[in-house]
Amino acid sequence: MEAATKDDIDHIHTQRFFEVKIPCNLTEISRYAFQNCNQLVLVTIKGSVTHIGEGAFAGCTSLNSISLGESVTHIERDAFAACTSLMSISIGESVSHIGQRAFADCRSLRSIIIGESVTHIGACAFAECRSLTGIKMGESVTHIEHSAFAECTSLNSITIRESVTHIGASAFAGCTSLTSISMGESVTQIGNETFSECTSLTSLTVGESVTDIGIGAFSGCTSLTSISMGQSVAHIWDRAFAACTSLTSITIGESVTHIDHSAFEGCTSLTSITMGESVTHIGACAFAGCTSLMSITMSESVTHIGDGAIARCTSLKSITLPESLRHTFRDESESSLLKIITIHSTEGRKRLRSE
Repeated sequence: MEAATKDDIDHIHTQRFFEVKIPCNLTEISRYAFQNCNQLVLVTIKGSVTHIGEGAFAGCTSLNSISLGESVTHIERDAFAACTSLMSISIGESVSHIGQRAFADCRSLRSIIIGESVTHIGACAFAECRSLTGIKMGESVTHIEHSAFAECTSLNSITIRESVTHIGASAFAGCTSLTSISMGESVTQIGNETFSECTSLTSLTVGESVTDIGIGAFSGCTSLTSISMGQSVAHIWDRAFAACTSLTSITIGESVTHIDHSAFEGCTSLTSITMGESVTHIGACAFAGCTSLMSITMSESVTHIGDGAIARCTSLKSITLPESLRHTFRDESESSLLKIITIHSTEGRKRLRSE
C-alpha cells in the first residue's frame, strides 16, 4: 500500500493553498495530513485512495467542497471534524465505515447522502451539525452509534430504515427541530436518551419490534402529545418519558411488565393512564409531579409500587389498587383532592375514603 509519508505531510498545515488534488498513486491519506489548513477550499480525492485517515482534514475551516473518489471505503474518526464551511457531502457507494466524529461540528453542513454500502455510522459522526436539515440514509445501515446526530438542531425529520437494528444512546438527543420519526421494524431497543430534548417532536409511534425503551429515551420532549406503543415493549426504563410536559394521555401496552423509576415524572399535562394487564412493577416516582392526573387504575397483576409513585399529583382524586399488591408504597401525593382508594379483592371492591 502506498501512502503519503511523514516527510510528505510534516508541517503541511502551515502552508497556504486553496485546493488539494490527491493523486492516483496513493491509497491512503495519512492521519492529520491536512489538519488546520484553514485556507483550503476544495479537495478532490481520485484514483485508488481507500482510507481517509484520522483527522486528515480536521479544522479546515474554509473547506466548502469535497469530491470523494469511488474507491474510498473508510472515513476514519475526526476526518472532516470542524470543517465549519462545508455545506454538503455525498458519501460514495464504496464507503462502508464512517468513523467517530468524522463530520462533527461541520456547522454549515445542510444535507447528507449516505451511500448504500455504509453499514455503521460512528459515534458522534455528525454531532453538532447545526445547519443539517435532511439525511438520506442507505438501505445497508445497520448501526447508528451513540450521539451520531446529537445536537443537530435544524434536523426536522428522520427515516430510520428497515435495515437498522441498533440505535445508540443519545443518537438524536437535542435535535430541537425534529418533528417526526419514522422507525423501521428491525429496531429492538431504543437506547438511553436516544431522542431526549427533542423539544419539537409532537407524536411518536414505537414499532412492533421494540422491546425496551431506554433510560431517558424521550425525556424532555416537551411538545410530545401522544404515544403509540407497540405490543412488544416489555420494559420502560427510568425517566423514559420524564418532563414530557405536553403529553395528555398514555396507553401502556399488554406486553409491558416494568415501568421504572420516574418513567413519567413531571408530565404535567397527563390526565389519564391506561395500563395493560402485564404490568407487575411500578417504580418509585413513576408518575410523580403529574399535576393534571385525576385518576389511576392499576393493572391486576401489579405486585410492587415504589415510594413516591404519585408524589405531587395534586389533581389526583382516586386510585384503584390491585389485590396482588405486595409492596405497600408510601403515599406522597400531597393532594388534598385524593379522597378514594379502591382495592380489588376476591370479595369484590373495597373502598377506603380519605378524610
